[in-house]
Amino acid sequence: MADNGSVSCYNEWALERTVRRLGNELLTTTIADFALHLPFEEWPHWKQYSVAPPSLESMDLLGKEESISTAVNSMVSDLEKLNIVFVGLASSLGIPILGDLWLGSLESLAGRELKKIYPSSANDDDFLRRATLTSTFVIDGLAESVMRAFLTALEKDFHEKNGVALASRNLLRRVTLVAGVIENFRPDTSGIPKLVMQAEDNAKA
Repeated sequence: MADNGSVSCYNEWALERTVRRLGNELLTTTIADFALHLPFEEWPHWKQYSVAPPSLESMDLLGKEESISTAVNSMVSDLEKLNIVFVGLASSLGIPILGDLWLGSLESLAGRELKKIYPSSANDDDFLRRATLTSTFVIDGLAESVMRAFLTALEKDFHEKNGVALASRNLLRRVTLVAGVIENFRPDTSGIPKLVMQAEDNAKA
């Protein structure tokens, strides 16, 4: 299913000309488009999920509901903006950047799953599953090599903790602390690693 609600089954059929979303859980289409483009053997399946048209008041409320696809697309747009912010951070320190900070894609398994409908009747397990998917989607898209190169440029082994290389989540945390230290204290570049390590130690206390 596409963001606009259109539905297709590989190259066999597609219902897309008059389809539109009503909120996150309903689709509407003309009966003519349905009859023309959906194979007859598919009709019993769709009949199971057909509902009476909502009232005008419900239609108005559904029209104001933010779609899941819109929310996910907005999140991805914000994540892609991190690349610009990261370049600015590195440039301010005179560090050349070898690539983007975030390389995630909605074509990934987690990305595709996030686009699926999250009904209002979903239980806590569904919420936790979606929260886990969101975390996976964000973390898996981080470029560890880029973050390590950035931290190493500040100080040798700054990408490690007690001699162990940091993974994506903790690399991002350290890069974020670097940005916070710069914004709040404006230290010399050489003093940034020490302040960041102090901040990490204080966070554990």
